[in-house]
Order: sequence, then C-alpha cells, then structure tokens
Amino acid sequence: MVPKIQSLLRLLLLASALSPSPELEAQFDLQGHRGARAKFPENTLPAFRHALACGCTTWELDLAVSKDSILVVSHEPWLRPGLCLGPEGEPIATHDAFLLFSHPASDLESCDCGSLPDPKFPHSTRIPATKPRLDAVVRIAPDTIRFNLEIKYFPDHVGTWHPDAHTFASLVIDAIRVLDIADRVTVQSFAPEALEAVHRLAPELPTVLLVEHPGPLREWLRALSFTPHAISPSFTLLTNRHIREAHRRGIVVVPWTVNDELEFQRLVHRGVDGIITDDPCRMLPLVPK
Repeated sequence: MVPKIQSLLRLLLLASALSPSPELEAQFDLQGHRGARAKFPENTLPAFRHALACGCTTWELDLAVSKDSILVVSHEPWLRPGLCLGPEGEPIATHDAFLLFSHPASDLESCDCGSLPDPKFPHSTRIPATKPRLDAVVRIAPDTIRFNLEIKYFPDHVGTWHPDAHTFASLVIDAIRVLDIADRVTVQSFAPEALEAVHRLAPELPTVLLVEHPGPLREWLRALSFTPHAISPSFTLLTNRHIREAHRRGIVVVPWTVNDELEFQRLVHRGVDGIITDDPCRMLPLVPK
C-alpha cells in the first residue's frame, strides 16, 4: 500500500506543478485594440464605447505626451497624415508636421482624427473625433473595465517625440494613482527602457513585454532585468512552446492583433490567456465561457 500511496502523492504533486496559477485561470481577456478600430476611429471615445458594448474585458490603448506633460491617447506621437486634420482643418502632410510633444494638449481639442477614411478599415464608421486625454477615457469606463496602457517610447527620439523613460514612466504611474486604476491596469511597451523605468518606480504594477521579433521565450525575456506579468507577441510569432514555457514561469500570454475568426479560435484552443483584436464584437462569440 505504501508504494501506491507514494506514487499517488507524486502524481498529485506533479499535477499541482503543471497547473496554471489562479491568475492564469482568470477570465479570458478580450482586449479591444485601440478601442475597436475596425468599427470606429482608433483611440477615440467612440471606439472605446463600442469596445465596451462588445463585451471587452480590457481597453488596449497607446500613450503619448503633450508639451504640457499631459498623457494623450495616440498610437503615434504626432497627428497621422491621411487620418488627421490640424487645428484649422488643414490636412497633415508629414509625420513631423504636428508633433504632440511640441503642442499643449489643448491644441488637440480642435483637431479631427476621425472623419477621414481609414484605408485599413474601409467599413468603419467615420465621425469627427479628437485624440482624448487618458483621464477622459478613464472617466467613461465602468469599474469593470481594465486598461492596457502602452508607452510609445523611441530611444532615438527623446526630447523631440516624448520625454526620457523615467519622466514618461513617472507620468503614467502618477496618472494611474490619481485615477485610482492601479488594481485594473497593465503597462506594456516594446521598449525595455520604458518597462524598466515602470518596474523601478512602481514594481507592484504589472508590466507586459510587447514582442515583434521571432525568437525563443528566454531571448525575449533577456531584454528585461525582471520577469514581466505578461508577454504580448504578434500572433504570427507565437508557438505552443512559447505558451507552455510562459505558463510554466507564471507569465500570462496575450497575442496581438487577431481579426480572423479561425485564427482567434486556434489561439483559444492553444491556451492563450487573452487576445487583442481590432474587432471585438466579431470575436466575442468565440471567447471561452
């Protein structure tokens, strides 16, 4: 009997070691990319409201910094040519024609980044919309919504596109605390410098390493001096081994950006913890219950 009991105990211990942590067993995380940019202008209040109606768990959004140190929700640190109009309704010719870091946030209130057609999403609803401040986005969110805040940081453009990593991270952390969203936020970036600054200043905040280059998990993690809460690679890079090894380390896996139903379904079956999508309403029926 004793050998059988010992064998049973070994099996139980092995099962415990291979089981995901309670954090990994949490609700599947359906993230609306830049709100829901397949249907409404990206990173605008209408896009986030639509993502809410689509049953998103998390609003994924990007942060830039204005001249007066206000956090602005924008994928680029400029008004994008072809998608935005300037304060006088003028077309934006080049990416450096209107750098956000060179203008106070108030200047953006008369800029329109929603009326012009988006060639990537020709069927999206186009309406006048400004680049909102982070606090404006948080104000329209119910307490159930989480935020995945991306720091858009470019080491070669400190001082022209944004402040240094320490200052940028400080602005984000201060905003998280003032807005009282620390218990429902993650901070992500492709830039290790930005994540290192966040971790150094506020190690309690969960961070997400964005990945756009192929490689093994250990190589991705080597970019940081600490283990992030999650990895978020392009779905085209993600292998079953990445998922398995990440979960073994207690790391959450949330790939981007998936707009195809079959690919979404495959990733769910492969065991990812969430998915970032431009079209959350279309993907909602595929979310595991």
